[in-house]
Amino acid sequence: MVSARNSTAEEVDAVIVGAGAAGSLFAARLARAGRKVVVLEAGPAWALSDLTSSQIWARRLKWGGPPVVHAAGQPSFSHNLNAGWGLGGAALHHYGTWPRLPEVAHRMRSRFGKGADWPFDADTLAPWYDKVQADVGVSGDAEAEPWRPPGAPYPLAPLPEFAQGQQLRQGFEALGLDVAPLPAAILTEPFKGRLPCQFDGWCDAGCPIGALANPLVT
Repeated sequence: MVSARNSTAEEVDAVIVGAGAAGSLFAARLARAGRKVVVLEAGPAWALSDLTSSQIWARRLKWGGPPVVHAAGQPSFSHNLNAGWGLGGAALHHYGTWPRLPEVAHRMRSRFGKGADWPFDADTLAPWYDKVQADVGVSGDAEAEPWRPPGAPYPLAPLPEFAQGQQLRQGFEALGLDVAPLPAAILTEPFKGRLPCQFDGWCDAGCPIGALANPLVT
């Protein structure tokens, strides 16, 4: 194989294209298992020290390569929240919303005649949800979520409720609807050497302190 790091031929066990959430995870797991891995990434090798909480900076993290052609044959230049550029990919600038898929969503075809049923149920996914939240740090209140499938409680306390959240909660409660804190891959206390969120509101520009779970810190 030819490594992106130099022009010399090098034998490796795996080549992963894209250093986003999935690519970084597979690379780490293979490397821990003793495999030799090369990750190819089109964009820059971002570090936490490169991230700045500003909207202008946030644009740099979005796709910066050539236009992507869709099935209709038309190029698209408007990549924003759903695409990334560089180490970490789109997982660098997500908003940390990590709810568990409710049981009803596994049976959309059976229950509603739409889409397709998943090939496994919520009980099958539960231990994997538990592992992920313990690895990266997920905040929330499992007891406040009547729709949440079975699983371990979130390892971190929920994010605080600010004024806009209070207004939304009051509106939903007035309609007789359940409300719970958002399950988020955002730290509310120190966790595995990472600092808790300081609530500056710039998750989509990357998190320079590592409170938001992303491939640079997880």
